[in-house]
Amino acid sequence: MRRLSFFCMLLVLWNFTACFLGREYLTKDEIFKLVQENEEWLLTCVQSGNAADAEFLDERIKVNIENGYVDFDCGGRGLSVSGVDYGFYYSPEDQPLRYASYTGYGDQLLPQGDGWYLGSESRNEGDRYYTEKICSCFYYYESSF
Repeated sequence: MRRLSFFCMLLVLWNFTACFLGREYLTKDEIFKLVQENEEWLLTCVQSGNAADAEFLDERIKVNIENGYVDFDCGGRGLSVSGVDYGFYYSPEDQPLRYASYTGYGDQLLPQGDGWYLGSESRNEGDRYYTEKICSCFYYYESSF
């Protein structure tokens, strides 16, 4: 019985440590830096139909293409009921876009700070989508739910 308790305690401790030490997402600053340093290459990849090549920049990037929307998912944190996803996307018209799969409140992006949002104005409350321009045709996003 003691071995089982000890094993369970080790498992819980390992999961707790992994949550804080093994960050599975890129931060906003890391995303801005990555895009700004690779802007021309990323633009070439997207325009030539090879957007998935961006996954070679960082193992945490997953490229999703849906109805012409090119999403560079950079991971997230938290549980599914209170999590936050981070990433950037390509906007061919160089305009902020509503995230393709965001199901929060409304369709109208509203200005806030250096960017635009949908849903809750607060970054700490409920469903929210926030986007901000990084450079020509590329925008950062965070989506909470």
